[in-house]
Amino acid sequence: MPYVPSPLLYQGRLYLVKNGGLASCLDAKTGQFLYQEERLGALGDYYSSPVAAAGKICVASQNGVVVVYRAGDTLEVLARKALEEPVLATPAIVDRTLYLRTRSQLHAFR
Repeated sequence: MPYVPSPLLYQGRLYLVKNGGLASCLDAKTGQFLYQEERLGALGDYYSSPVAAAGKICVASQNGVVVVYRAGDTLEVLARKALEEPVLATPAIVDRTLYLRTRSQLHAFR
């Protein structure tokens, strides 16, 4: 189980991210793991919770590495971006824009 991030329920699946950049996904109805503790390629602690939109999941490590991966039964990382500052806040999605707050900046991605 994750230490700090809340689980994400999205499209019938429960997504979990824990320290070390380990992602898991369960079928929300059966509780069966679809994948378990697979690496996102972004080490470190995770304090922000995952968010989802448009069939994609977004998570950010405390080290400031943002990972976007496809929602589904297998882990498919689509992108990684180092923001070069710590991220402790959960990303927010508003009107097709992803907002990420680091220690000193607010980033917006469309």
